[in-house]
Amino acid sequence: MTFVLRITKLTEFCKMDLYQLTILYKPLLQWFYYVIMQNVSVDIPNTQSFGQETTDKVDDDRDPSIVLLSKTAEKFMKMGQKGDKSKFELAIKTFNEILTVEQNYDIWNNIGICFLEIKQYENAVNAFTKGLEIISKAIEYKDNFNIERSKILSNRSAALILLQKIREAIVTAKLASNINPTNVEAWLNLGVAYANISKFEKAVEAYNAATMLRPDYHDGWKNKGLAQEQMKQYSEAESSYNRALDIDDTNANTWIIKGNFLSYIGKFEEALEAYTNSILIDETQSVAFSNRGASYSNLKMHNLALADYEKSIEIDPNNFHAWNNKGAVLTLLKRYQEAIAASDNSIKLNPTLAEGYSNKANALNLLGHVGTAFTAINKAINIDNDLAVAWLTKSEILETMDQHQEALNSVERAIKLKKDYSEAKDFLAYLVGKPQVNNDIRKISQETSVQIEKSSDTIFEILINAIIDKVNTIKELTKTAYKCHISIKYDYEISSWKRYIVNFELSSLTVPEKLELWKKLDTHIRNAIEEQQKKYSHDDKSLKRMSEINSNLFVDVTLE
Repeated sequence: MTFVLRITKLTEFCKMDLYQLTILYKPLLQWFYYVIMQNVSVDIPNTQSFGQETTDKVDDDRDPSIVLLSKTAEKFMKMGQKGDKSKFELAIKTFNEILTVEQNYDIWNNIGICFLEIKQYENAVNAFTKGLEIISKAIEYKDNFNIERSKILSNRSAALILLQKIREAIVTAKLASNINPTNVEAWLNLGVAYANISKFEKAVEAYNAATMLRPDYHDGWKNKGLAQEQMKQYSEAESSYNRALDIDDTNANTWIIKGNFLSYIGKFEEALEAYTNSILIDETQSVAFSNRGASYSNLKMHNLALADYEKSIEIDPNNFHAWNNKGAVLTLLKRYQEAIAASDNSIKLNPTLAEGYSNKANALNLLGHVGTAFTAINKAINIDNDLAVAWLTKSEILETMDQHQEALNSVERAIKLKKDYSEAKDFLAYLVGKPQVNNDIRKISQETSVQIEKSSDTIFEILINAIIDKVNTIKELTKTAYKCHISIKYDYEISSWKRYIVNFELSSLTVPEKLELWKKLDTHIRNAIEEQQKKYSHDDKSLKRMSEINSNLFVDVTLE
């Protein structure tokens, strides 16, 4: 019966987490240590996925419960590194229990590493700083003082980089490498810090030091390639990436980085292979599918590209780059409405994504919605004035609006931003060679008062853009050249009454033909307004403003 009771107690122990067992049953653990653990070796990891462990040895005369707490915390760290991040918090909790008994720089260093892993970077810096304070006082009895201090300094520099405190990170990493010139992680962190402030030559020097100390240092070669790429040393960068992959060809992220580089220099087939290698290693990476899709697009394999974008979104529905790329390839496949929807998703996820607005504008323009396309492309350029593809798209929209000189200016701006932009050069050649017949009468102009009201009244701008879209669509359908002028007129008796005039000046038509077309134009413009009213039927304020504009809008035609 006694034996059965003891088995029950042990079962209850197993229901507790390791931290509770260690703290609540401290006396029992002391007995357990002396009777059993003295003859058992415990596997403690020598390295961490974030930062460097110090090598403080457990003294034989330490409190056995402290020894077990240390081993427990280290096991939690190991479990955290295998993917269960919650175990890092348990490790911190366990290490803090040790600190109530003794202050130890090794414990503070490990706490800092745990904070790094759970992205609490300020706490990590504070923990490493505390460890440095303690180790500085231990100089008289610590044989490997410089090595240990260098490791903690290197870890602290990593935390500072993640906090974007780059100047302080450089000072700290330099100190770490000066104290112990063989600390490869310190050299790596110094290189990363320099790269963060675009001092790529100094970054390469630091990476060279790291790879000289450890020729098989994968991260050193990979980061060196990234810095060389920024310096436009493409041959050297490719060599560094290849060296990194020779050392470890199972690193999915490095294959993506190499693929990005190959895509940038126009080696799309090789980039495709690199992304595929990454996917074969880890098929859960949304970015690998999205980037491979871009390679397929560049190789004009649009259906395969679309499949990859959809797989990328399936893995990560919040990948706005994948949504944006999907919008672009759907436009190439002439699925414009779907393209607009995909671009809208990318913009919703990232409202500052200029490429999303640019792709949306392109699809809108090809659908004939020129006014809304023009609004979208201006939004893209306002976000990123140096986005070459946006200027090309704006040029195409302006040409659709028959603003030929403005179209020329925009495409020239695109080429200035991207000198090897073949699509922009082709469009420029088209514009220069295109005969300009009746260019002065196929356009829509607006008075200054209209522009001012648009800038202060969103609903007015929406209706004007809808009218412009409809007018351009009718113009294309009827193949009729005309000028359209939009103006605001104030009544001479009632000064507060504004009339919105849409005037058409038709050419090469008889008076009956002009009157017939006028009726169609009036009907289509009213329909455009009604479509917008349906969209805003849930918004009483906007609906009221639209009704007001509609009741005061006049479609006019010049008959003589």
